[in-house]
Amino acid sequence: MPYRYLEHTADAGLTATGGTLAELFASAAEGLAALLCDTATVQPRESVEITASAPDVETLIVAWLSEINYRFEVEHFAFRSFDVHEISHTKVVATGLGERIDPARHVIGAQVKAVTYHQLKVKRTPGGWSARVIVDI
Repeated sequence: MPYRYLEHTADAGLTATGGTLAELFASAAEGLAALLCDTATVQPRESVEITASAPDVETLIVAWLSEINYRFEVEHFAFRSFDVHEISHTKVVATGLGERIDPARHVIGAQVKAVTYHQLKVKRTPGGWSARVIVDI
C-alpha cells in the first residue's frame, strides 16, 4: 500500500510514497479518497480532469488534495484511482476515476474540513518520493 494513516489528535494524517513525483501525488490522492469514502464501494464509471498549481511542491500537494476534497464535498464525486498525466514542482494535471456519490452504495468516511500545512513534508528519498500530510477533520 503506497499510503498509510498517522495518529494525530483531532486531525487525520497520512504518509504517501511513490517512485516518481507523479506516483507520490497519485498515492496521496488515493489515501485521501479512502479517508473520505470506502473506495472498495466506488466503481470507476466516470473520469474527471483535476488540475492544481502552486509556487512549490509542498503548496502544490496541499492544493491538489484540497481540489480532490472539494470535488468530493461540493460535487459529490467519490474517487477510486488517479492517473497523473503531467507534473512538475508547480503544477499537476491528472484524471480521477470514480462516480457520483450514491448514499445507498457508498460508505462515507471522515469529513475533511481542510488539508493543512501542519507538519507538511514532501521530500525526495533514495527510493523516490515521500510526503506527510495532516487534514483537519
